[in-house]
Amino acid sequence: MGISNTETPCGGSIVWPFESGAAWEIIQGYNGGTHQNRSSLAQYYYSLDLARVDGATAGESVLSPVSGTVRWNDPGSGGIAIDMGNGYVVSLFHATYASGLSSGTTVTQGQYLGYVSGPGENGYAAVDHIQITLWASSDGGRTNQAAPFVGAFAISGTEFPDVGGANQHNGTEFYP
Repeated sequence: MGISNTETPCGGSIVWPFESGAAWEIIQGYNGGTHQNRSSLAQYYYSLDLARVDGATAGESVLSPVSGTVRWNDPGSGGIAIDMGNGYVVSLFHATYASGLSSGTTVTQGQYLGYVSGPGENGYAAVDHIQITLWASSDGGRTNQAAPFVGAFAISGTEFPDVGGANQHNGTEFYP
């Protein structure tokens, strides 16, 4: 059974980065193949890779999952980091972002940021998807510690705790 945005929220500061109307799934979860903490600058253990169930992911609008300040936008990785102002940063990867989303730009939850990259576009990585990562950061996203989506940081009210093992939460369907 999938997850719906109509469930009782336990968080609220983070929402799914897509418009409603399609079924999505986690195609790589925590502690998956590329979701590792490789260094103090590469903290991805608690990342989730998201794709539409029907495969129509490339070109899908990417919306800001939080309100905050853009700390960096890297076209090479299709990455953007948004400082929530509470010691946490949310990053998204594998997208092509709208011009003007540079360091210091304020964004609001639900604001259009860009679209999921397809082959040959910014940060494309073998399969059309968007990666979402939560970092604890005392300096607005320059140094990071991977954090799970739980408690106040549940996504649209759904927690994704560390349950042990590899590729945690892979196959989970949800409906933004």
